[in-house]
Amino acid sequence: MPYPPRRSALVTIGFVGLGVMGGTIAKRLLSAGYAVRGYNRTASKASVIASPMLAYRGRFLLDPPKDPWFTVALGRKDLRIMLDMAERVDLPLWSVSAAAPILAAAEALGYGQAELASVAEALRTMSGGTGCTSG
Repeated sequence: MPYPPRRSALVTIGFVGLGVMGGTIAKRLLSAGYAVRGYNRTASKASVIASPMLAYRGRFLLDPPKDPWFTVALGRKDLRIMLDMAERVDLPLWSVSAAAPILAAAEALGYGQAELASVAEALRTMSGGTGCTSG
């Protein structure tokens, strides 16, 4: 049996992206008594569109499209915006902080104009796999 969650009045948990996954996690934390703040870039896409889009774009991790929908460079720009906003309100975003240098390295390897899903290919390259074949 899991331990009950610890609640702290000193901690506010922040979410950037309130789609299917982020929205569900945020709701569960709220119902458990945690203070939660959230941001979604496009309010209309928060939950209604996220699930079908996630199902559709998930295959891009294995086979990125030749013509990108959302590039690594655009993803990197969005991460910089998130980190800047979080810094203004003193909110740590550990996953974004961890992803930012990966996208920067992917861009440096030539994946900047490739589909964001090609980051998986960039990670293979960084770990000794083959070079950039996307974009």
